[in-house]
Amino acid sequence: MSVYEEKIINKPQKAYWCDLCGRPITGRHVRIFQADGGDVWRMRVHIECQKKMDNWCASCEYRGDCQSDIRECFYENSKEEAMP
Repeated sequence: MSVYEEKIINKPQKAYWCDLCGRPITGRHVRIFQADGGDVWRMRVHIECQKKMDNWCASCEYRGDCQSDIRECFYENSKEEAMP
């Protein structure tokens, strides 16, 4: 059984790093928890980074059957977006 939860954290108790862009998180952010069978993933990401990733995922041909690492996908899309 798969479990997926996103929660907005308004006032973090300590400093975190964004699991997508790698920059420090200093305020409001998204905490993501996912469990599937025996595998568990936890992430903290900037709200802006989450919105970017949601947009990229929505336009991806594999959105219904994603098999990639979301961090790798974010990195690749960010590189392409920054290219002139």
